[in-house]
Amino acid sequence: YGSDALRLMVDFAFNWLDMHKVWLETMGINIRAQRLAEKLGFKLEGRRRAALIADGEWCDELIYGLLRDEWPRHVNGD
Repeated sequence: YGSDALRLMVDFAFNWLDMHKVWLETMGINIRAQRLAEKLGFKLEGRRRAALIADGEWCDELIYGLLRDEWPRHVNGD
């Protein structure tokens, strides 16, 4: 359900809200979220080292971005 939900949110942001850019943040330990973001065309734009604590350990925060011009090729799940 995660892929469908993120795809719908991004589509809504670009096609209904007319946004220029969408970004998301995730923890460096969340490999599934990273793969999903990259699958939908998001690009890694930044890393805040040791920014969050998860399970008592410091981990990085990753920032991904997607521009409106990059989205149309992903609308049909390509």
